[in-house]
Amino acid sequence: METIQTYVNNMFSNLPQTDKVMQLKSEILQNMEDNYNELKADGKSEHEAISTVISQFGNIDELLDELGIKQEHSDPTYTIEDIKEYQSVEKKKGKIIGLGVVLCILSAGIYNLLDDLILNGYLPALIKADGESIIPMIPFFLLIAVAVGLFIYSGTMNTKFKNITKDLNLDFSTINYIKAEQERIKSSYYRQIIIGVTLCILSPVLYMLFSIPFGDDSGITILLFLLTVATAVYLFIASGMTYGSYSSLIEHNNLKPLEKQRQGAFAVSSSVIFLIATAVYLILGFCYKQWAFNWIVFAIAGLLCGISSTIIHYHYENKRINQ
Repeated sequence: METIQTYVNNMFSNLPQTDKVMQLKSEILQNMEDNYNELKADGKSEHEAISTVISQFGNIDELLDELGIKQEHSDPTYTIEDIKEYQSVEKKKGKIIGLGVVLCILSAGIYNLLDDLILNGYLPALIKADGESIIPMIPFFLLIAVAVGLFIYSGTMNTKFKNITKDLNLDFSTINYIKAEQERIKSSYYRQIIIGVTLCILSPVLYMLFSIPFGDDSGITILLFLLTVATAVYLFIASGMTYGSYSSLIEHNNLKPLEKQRQGAFAVSSSVIFLIATAVYLILGFCYKQWAFNWIVFAIAGLLCGISSTIIHYHYENKRINQ
């Protein structure tokens, strides 16, 4: 009910507060609330009832024209149809990026597996460089190349909406649609996050179970362990990008310049942190053969991102207060 009241208040926020306008506002609010109560009585959920009421309301411009009232407003930069298209692409984009990250993780496991098989005489070394077979390097770099290709492709998917968060101006009905859609997928999002967190927590236990038949340093043990972690990471990325894209649209709507600077600073810091984490991950893997446990580097990177977010938020909040 409060959402409907806010919607009506926003519609009339730029209008002169005359008796005629206030009477029209009161009548519209009463009609929408009655409609809302009828839908609730019919068994509709709160979000379904609100979405239906707002979508059925129509265009207020015709009523304002009849009353001879002019409303000053800026046209919305994106419509509901635009948002639907944007969200559809973002969902596919999340899956593609998630798949790319999975390939990066598994490339290390496959490298270690092939290296283990060669050392134990199950596969011929065939080609050697400095006394060590380079056969494991072939699928490793092949998977990395495919992953990079997926990352590049994902970056070209939403070129139509590449500046969607800049000067974003959405009307209230579009914002309400975004919130309703986010609410609709919330249970699925939480379910995937719970599964991912469970896999991460259980991954050390699974590693020990895998090591019973195969051994602690076995390539198959490490590969199965990394496959568990990769599954969790995929769920985090695919579900997180879909759900987060809704939050991003809501947060960026009519966003103030200082907040845009804060978010830009956080994006840069996060990129630097994960770039360094990736370098450390590869060094620990190739130089010290720590493929099984060096994934913890990315957990530390996530923690550092959280710390950097807090510091950046504190900095820009002080900046806002001192303006």
